[in-house]
Amino acid sequence: MCGSHRCYVGEAGDLIRAVDIAEEALTHIRELRVSPSDLEIELLCPVAFAYQERGDMVRAAQILTRVRRHLDELASIFHAPVDIAVV
Repeated sequence: MCGSHRCYVGEAGDLIRAVDIAEEALTHIRELRVSPSDLEIELLCPVAFAYQERGDMVRAAQILTRVRRHLDELASIFHAPVDIAVV
């Protein structure tokens, strides 16, 4: 399922379906109640892109803010600074 969203964006260009698949996968990850993972960040970034492409800048910004929180949490676990800016 995790690679499926890439197929819909890259090959089919179906942003609505890509977002649906990725959001479903994110729901499953949250249901597992695991700490933020690379997989979750890997899914969140293309979802933010898809929302941006669809013109939903508010939702894209919300997702990127979530990415930043996850990166900050992962950085604190590994005692490493995060050097990115979410605009």
